[in-house]
Amino acid sequence: MKTEAKHLPRIPKPTEFADILRTMRSREGKRAGRGSADLMEGLTYIGCRQEDAAWVKWQHIDFVAKTVKVTGNPLTATKNHEERLIPLFAPFERLLNDMRSALPTPPAATDKVFE
Repeated sequence: MKTEAKHLPRIPKPTEFADILRTMRSREGKRAGRGSADLMEGLTYIGCRQEDAAWVKWQHIDFVAKTVKVTGNPLTATKNHEERLIPLFAPFERLLNDMRSALPTPPAATDKVFE
């Protein structure tokens, strides 16, 4: 008996992903715009769930040690209830620096990165 092939999501090529981000950043609104594009790009670099990324604060980013601490929600923690230390890759560091530069004032250590 033959089974039906499942429709798996197609991962965009790097150039396609860059085009998607560029299009998002060129639009305003709830589902598009710089904030959404920054979140989407950031998630690709840190590889965590959106719920966990939402709780990353500037104090969790160590630009000297090149690490990002993912703690998750203070009440529920991460899915596995563990903090994780993730390497701060150069493309993610560039994104974070771009995000900081776009802010009207420097962020406080306790400010969330992805607002």
